[in-house]
Amino acid sequence: MTPAIDDHLARLGAALKQLAVTSDEAREHAKRGEERELALALARMRDQWQPVRVATRRIGAGGEIPATLDELGALCRAREHATEIGCAIDTIATRRGAGEQTPGMIADALLPPSWDRSRDVFVLGGPTRAALADALVARQQRRIIVVGDGERRADWPEDVLAAEDAAGARGAIDRWAEDPPTNIYAYQCPDGIGAELEYALAAVASGRGTVASFASLWVRQGIANMISVAHLPTVLDMAPGLFAGRPMIILGAGPSLARNIEQAKALQGRAVIVAVSHALGACQRAGLTPNVSIVVDPEDARYHFDGYPVADLDTLILAATAHPSLYQLPARQILTVAANGQNDRWLYEAAGAETPIVPAGGTVTSLALMLGARWGCDPIVFLGQDLAFADDGHVYAAGTIDDGTHAVPDAGGGE
Repeated sequence: MTPAIDDHLARLGAALKQLAVTSDEAREHAKRGEERELALALARMRDQWQPVRVATRRIGAGGEIPATLDELGALCRAREHATEIGCAIDTIATRRGAGEQTPGMIADALLPPSWDRSRDVFVLGGPTRAALADALVARQQRRIIVVGDGERRADWPEDVLAAEDAAGARGAIDRWAEDPPTNIYAYQCPDGIGAELEYALAAVASGRGTVASFASLWVRQGIANMISVAHLPTVLDMAPGLFAGRPMIILGAGPSLARNIEQAKALQGRAVIVAVSHALGACQRAGLTPNVSIVVDPEDARYHFDGYPVADLDTLILAATAHPSLYQLPARQILTVAANGQNDRWLYEAAGAETPIVPAGGTVTSLALMLGARWGCDPIVFLGQDLAFADDGHVYAAGTIDDGTHAVPDAGGGE
């Protein structure tokens, strides 16, 4: 073990022991109902957690962090006391009466000692949300979303944001995608908003993995597509409600499409039919001409169009970072979309255009769904969305370019 690691381990052990001692004091103050002393002890605990985090990060998440039994006991003691202290704070608050609680008291109760005040996020609702935001800011809480207010106060720090509803709060989470929080706490917010924001945080984490995998390819292909992006219309140029009241059928390339494609064909001319590019071969085999096809992946998907009469397509929607050759296809109309969300903004800003972001969850069929909702389609029906696994081992629908692909179970029963 290196001297530097030894040094950080020593600091970690000392910090944990100090934290445990302070938690003992806070516990006793809580038991006795000594509010002022408890608040001071909690403030010290929050300060003492910082060197614990710093030492842990510097030792390295990938390496072992050996600890003595005393140090592990100190950490466990601090965690157990945190729960007991929280219950005591609730008891004090109840005894004083909800009407007598000050924003500062609520802030002290909400901020757990292990909370990272620079990265973690409070989402505040209720009638005292603005005052509570002020109290948390005074306690060095950086990231706050105040729900129910469309306008943020000019005197709030830049990371204190206002949102009218859950959708606005989700947008705020996207703002911190480069340095995402670990924890989100929703206080007096509308039902379900906490769970929705946790989902948004998980989506951010997934998006970061996608960016790490495809960023270089996106940049190369985005640069190659810049002239096309600058001159072609975007999905935003198709007016909201354009197909109000008309059905939309979204065709995936799953094996079940072969069983249902005739139903879609019977609605041709009466419904807006959207096919992912992988399903075009099955459409051609069935004599079905979709109105729209979509490509969002950056991989070279030219083979999806092999032998297909692309000139019959009313609209081809392409990601701004799709393979450049796809922009040469002879569809009647090509629209672009920022399939990678904010990551594509640079392309449209270079062209002086609005970035056509459609919240879609990262898949081609979810993008089609959101476009259908934007266009006012009703109902919206999915076919061929069976996740590319059939009982007979087929991975794609008959007639698609990859319909010969099979999944073969291994000897152990897996695939």
